[in-house]
Amino acid sequence: IIGYLIIINFLIPQEFNYFYDIGSENDNYLNPKHRISEKIVEDNPNYRNLISALVYFNVPIARGSNLIKVQVRFKDNFPERKKFVLGARDQEKWHYKWNTLYQPIDKATNEWLIAKTEFNIEDLYIKENKLSVVFNVPHLSQESNFSNYAIPIDWISITVYKPGLLEEFNLRDYTK
Repeated sequence: IIGYLIIINFLIPQEFNYFYDIGSENDNYLNPKHRISEKIVEDNPNYRNLISALVYFNVPIARGSNLIKVQVRFKDNFPERKKFVLGARDQEKWHYKWNTLYQPIDKATNEWLIAKTEFNIEDLYIKENKLSVVFNVPHLSQESNFSNYAIPIDWISITVYKPGLLEEFNLRDYTK
């Protein structure tokens, strides 16, 4: 039993998958609440709108993890040349490392899209085994854009990758 626990917890790489269904019955992922809309119920899907520039969520991070991949399904409702960015907290004080999720070139298509990005966990600030992540939609910092350019969010899919000990040793050998 002890050998099995050692193999499972230390030697074999692990992936932790989290799926945040925004607009679902028990959806309680995004904060603060005044920066997102009430649930919007449609045939498919139910969702919420981002109605302000900075909306946060937390991700559980297993000790020893080294990579986080984030996918977001959202609707393109962006003004021209505005962008959608995702930040991961990288310092104890309020500071985030930013990756652009989406930057439209033309007029909004109003279609559902999936954007992806990833972060190296070694560069981030993990507190109590949680990572603070934030959506930033800068054009929503202007109140006049709240109703016209709110961004519908359907779901967030997160994969946290934790390498096994054998994999870590192999990587170290190749980098020397």
